Amino acid sequence: MKKICFSLFIICGICFSQQSGNFLQNAEKKCRKGEGSGLDCNLVIESYERGVPAYGIRKNPRKAIEIAEILCNSKHHSASIFCQMEDKLREKYNIW
Repeated sequence: MKKICFSLFIICGICFSQQSGNFLQNAEKKCRKGEGSGLDCNLVIESYERGVPAYGIRKNPRKAIEIAEILCNSKHHSASIFCQMEDKLREKYNIW
């Protein structure tokens, strides 16, 4: 019984991590087009800034800056927030 429960736990964990990873991939695609919500795009940027090993996302500040820059230059309703975020990330990581 314990082996069955443990196996189900592992399977559920794998499914959850794949769904979360897919969510982040879909959110990133929308953000790159300037169509994502502010919350989703912020989550994507922070995920790349800090890294989320559980979802296979490595720390990649350049990618975080790239997405923030795309949103800053878009007609996104929160563009000014992403411009500030881009500036802060560039200063923090000294990437110009």
